Order: sequence, then C-alpha cells, then structure tokens
Amino acid sequence: MSDVHFHPGYNAATLEYNIAVIRFNKGASDDYKSYISVGLYSHSVIFGDSACGESDKWLNYYTYLYPYAGFAVSVLGGSVDLFDVTGEFSIDTPDTNMFIVKPANINMSGKTLIGGDIFGSHFLRREIVTTPNLLGINGAILSKDGVATSCEIALIGSSAGFVSANCFEQEGSSSAKYKVLFYDAKNDSKPISYPLDMSDVHFHPGYDAATLEYNIAVIKFNKGASDDYTSYISGPYFEIEHSSYVLRSVDEETGKWKIPNNVEFQREDQDCPSWSGIYAKNDRVLLCTSLVQSPDDTKTGCPNPYSAIYSMTNGKIGIVGLYSHSVIFGDSTCGESVKWLSYYTYLFRYAGFAVGVLDRTIYSFDFGGEYSTTTSDTNMFIVNKPADINMSGKTLIGGNIFGREGSLEP
Repeated sequence: MSDVHFHPGYNAATLEYNIAVIRFNKGASDDYKSYISVGLYSHSVIFGDSACGESDKWLNYYTYLYPYAGFAVSVLGGSVDLFDVTGEFSIDTPDTNMFIVKPANINMSGKTLIGGDIFGSHFLRREIVTTPNLLGINGAILSKDGVATSCEIALIGSSAGFVSANCFEQEGSSSAKYKVLFYDAKNDSKPISYPLDMSDVHFHPGYDAATLEYNIAVIKFNKGASDDYTSYISGPYFEIEHSSYVLRSVDEETGKWKIPNNVEFQREDQDCPSWSGIYAKNDRVLLCTSLVQSPDDTKTGCPNPYSAIYSMTNGKIGIVGLYSHSVIFGDSTCGESVKWLSYYTYLFRYAGFAVGVLDRTIYSFDFGGEYSTTTSDTNMFIVNKPADINMSGKTLIGGNIFGREGSLEP
C-alpha cells in the first residue's frame, strides 16, 4: 500500500477527489507512451427499491482524468501525456491543487450511492437519507461501579441482550458491580437501572481475551419481565438501506439520556485487513472503519469510536454490530494526528449462540424480509485463527472506551 498514493483531498464519504496514483513493476523501463483522454468509473446513484431491480434507474459517474495530471506528476515525476482534438500535449508541472472540487447539497431521498469494486461484496453502499431514529426504539448500555460505560447492549427483547465480552473484567478476578441502564422509548427521561449478576453473563465458549476471537457475551437481566416487543438483529451491512454508527450516553449532571450521537455509515478502510488478524482471515465476522468521534465531541477529550451500528430496512430498525476494539497507529491514543481503525462484531453470526443461552427465538431481517433463528448452535460458524499482524507502532484497545478499560497492549 506504500505504492498507492491517494489524492490529498480524497473524501471517502463525499467522494471528492476520488483518485489515486499507483506504482508497480518498478524496475521496468518506460518504453511506450500511455495517453490520458477521458475517465475512470467513480460511483453510481440508483433510484428504486433495490440496487438490483430491473425497474431501478442508474446514473453512473466517471472521473475526468486530465485535471489530475499535475497530481500524477507530483507523485511520479516526469511528465504525463494527453491528447484532444488539437493534438498531443504534456504536463510536467507538479500541481496537486490544479483544480478545486466541492459538492453541492443534493436531495438523496430514495436514492442509493455505490462505488468502488462493484464485483466485490465490500463495495461502498450508502444512502444519504435520515439515519435510523433511535429515540423511537428501546436500547441499553452497561454501567460499571455506578458509572455509565461506552458499551452498548444489543437488546434481545426486554430482558436479554448481546454485549462485547471485553466490556467485563475477567471472571473470578473482579469485584466490579455491573448494571444495565435501560432506555425506554415510551419514557425517555432517565435510565431504568437493572442489576446484573456475573452469573447471568454468558461468554461465548470460544472467547479469547488476548486475541478477541468470539468477542461476544449474552446477558440476562430484568428476568421477571414479559417480552412485549421484538428486537431485531440486522443482516450483513451491504444488504441494508439506512445505517449509522451510534453512541448512547447519559448526562452526568442531570442523569438523563442524551440524544444518541450518530453518524452516517461509511465504507471500510483499505488498511482494515493489515491491522487485524481476525478481519484478514474471516469474511463477515468484523466490520471496520476509520470513523471516530472528534475529541471535541467526546467524554474523554480524545478520539472515540462509536459503540454500535444500527440499520433500517423496509421501515424496521435493527442493530448490525457492536464495537469490539480499535487499533491505533501513532505516538499516543489521544493525538489528532493518529489513525484509528475500529472493528465491530457482526451479531447475526451469533444468533444460534443466543438461542442456546436464552432458549428463545432471535429475530433478524434483511432485504428479503424477516427471518428467525430457533436452533441452538454455538458453533453456527467458526472464526478462523487470526493472521500474524505486524503491530509495530500500533496500540490495541477495546471494551469500555470511556474508562479505557479492556485495553490490550501488543
């Protein structure tokens, strides 16, 4: 990747300056001329019910290459050869800012934006529309010793849920007291607090605190409650319409719920496989993003990852994944110049595990509609052993980011 040179103005969310210059076969002599004339595919905007229906309308956008000739010269040196109706010409002056790109505000309601590798499953797909309304559905977070954590609970009804296993201190060595802070959409003022005994925290039997394989637990709380509503687990992220990264929190002064901090879903970062051995060896086990909250918006005064990913498909809101851990490259975990990659656990993989713990149906949905898991299956899928990753200069943290609990130093 050191030979992939992204334009310094590239924005993965808006697709401004969506161009890169690459080097390969570097020992070769340039014995022929390549001419720049027109463009490369950038992205598509689709209007319709899906990205695959015959009735959908597609508009495809291609990047004119000639305005980036100066950028290529700044990377490669030499000159770039072009032609038009007047004949051949060349550009030999480095100029990254040869022109300025800025998008207008566009009404994207009912439209989907995709781009990148259309053949692959990890292409960019997002809708620039209203993100899921989390004020209208129940939710929960974990508290430790009376202090709210950053750990989201993916509710399974009103008395159970998924939690990342590294949000808890190791069993048998901790006197920490945990509670579930429940958000009731019908009475959203203050959290409803439920004690959580560690005997009701069921770690996945494959969980490894060192490598973070199977980083998931199922918890039981409020055990006398009747389940009077359905909570959904969403399908894979490339099958969802509206999605966003979310962080729930409680105001320390008032004790009331804050409006959930959420931001639109974005594509995965190119460094995701090389920074995580689990991600590199497994398909659709973890999601990954470089997206973090800015220090000005966080409790810690440092960049913070979001705690969960929610989605909306066909009017239903469900949770896609829970924050697992982050890998940070830089001199500290708090500097503005450091790069974060945060990894999220796909929950639909663990439906069979939850059925085994809770002896109840787990409900999910995707573009095809609703479906349910009723069979206990802890080994519904196997996480391949992580690849060996060069962690030089990198730091691994996870769990409760507010307190930096669960930190793992490589």
